[in-house]
Amino acid sequence: MKREIVFFLHIPAEPTCGPIEEGQSTALTCDVNTAGCSESIVVAWRTEETGTSEVVSCNSNSCGGPYGSDFPTTMSSTRSTLTISSVSRVTPFNMETKWTCNPCRRGYRTVCDKFQVYAKPQNLSCTLSENTGSGDITSVTVTCSTSKVYPEAKCSFFKETNSGGNGVKVNNDPVYSHSTIPVTATTPVYYISQCSVTVPVQDLGEGTHSFQGYIYPGVTGGKNNVYGITLDKTVTLIFPQVSHSCHTNMKQGYFIGKSAGCTCRATSDGYPRGSAQWYKGDQPEGTNGDLDITYNKNSESVL
Repeated sequence: MKREIVFFLHIPAEPTCGPIEEGQSTALTCDVNTAGCSESIVVAWRTEETGTSEVVSCNSNSCGGPYGSDFPTTMSSTRSTLTISSVSRVTPFNMETKWTCNPCRRGYRTVCDKFQVYAKPQNLSCTLSENTGSGDITSVTVTCSTSKVYPEAKCSFFKETNSGGNGVKVNNDPVYSHSTIPVTATTPVYYISQCSVTVPVQDLGEGTHSFQGYIYPGVTGGKNNVYGITLDKTVTLIFPQVSHSCHTNMKQGYFIGKSAGCTCRATSDGYPRGSAQWYKGDQPEGTNGDLDITYNKNSESVL
């Protein structure tokens, strides 16, 4: 009897910190058992951005280092807490990096694989346009943009029909375009982001449709930092109305004589414009709205 042994290797994911808005404060912690430390330095903090230089180091009484004034750090018997008073990607260095701590000089451990930083989108705007083909509306496009955001923005769109009160998410994939704002010695990279979504009229249906566009930073949990705009412009779609000249008995499945004719006409064009056409099942019948039926024993209703 053949047996198979399967091994599963679990690699724990590195912790991710944030996201934290630029200019806001936050704290990082490192568990330390100070009672078990034989070294005078009970904990040291380092970042990938600063290389081998320690940001802060602490003995049992106090903390200090080249960046000690920028990152006030406290110690307890079990924990070291490093405070970032103002999150920055410039001063004193880019904090959007890997943060590690070294308890009792026993080796560095990862506190944050990457410290996520974001900047709120600024100057939001959204527009609604109707796309036409042969003079008729075929789809609508909602476009939203922000003049400054970090990192590149993400978007989601919702629609509401006839002021129903409950917006429904538009599932069509947005199209994005991004460009960078020039970087200076004191200004990190920011983006100008634009997103748009196109919805065919078939997906909208009849009614008056309004749209909302939402822009948020493209970070983990970015949707919790959503900034939205409800567009003033709406689009109204109307089904065409039709009538036909068929005798009542034909609708009941029979007619008198060997042949009969019906005419179907559009009484209002609708928006987008529609046309009148007979169908039998999903197959078109007749020409230009005219339908001629000739009786035989195998005749079938098309109404």
